Amino acid sequence: MHQRSVSDTSLIVTTYNWPEALSSVLETVRGQRVLPGEVLVADDGSGQPTKQLLERLQKDFPCPLNHIWHPDEGYQVARIRNRAAIAASGKYLIFIDGDCLLRPDFVERHVELR
Repeated sequence: MHQRSVSDTSLIVTTYNWPEALSSVLETVRGQRVLPGEVLVADDGSGQPTKQLLERLQKDFPCPLNHIWHPDEGYQVARIRNRAAIAASGKYLIFIDGDCLLRPDFVERHVELR
């Protein structure tokens, strides 16, 4: 499948210690008809399994996949989401949670409707 990407769009995925769900979410990102310019995983302090998953996926992910992490100091999802937004290169940000499976037209529809 040949995919196009939208370089001014960043997809931010929040996560915390659930690498199995994150893996499923990122597989649905991989299957997008239109890819975001980058994916940033906003990690609210997950342990090594999440880090290892992302390091493995980064090797052949179809767009840049960045891990934005801070230590686990309680529920601080807003803080890590903001850090990811600051780190994003896109002008258009799409936010999802780490257990949301995306339809193949998810990014494409966001871009069309923005």
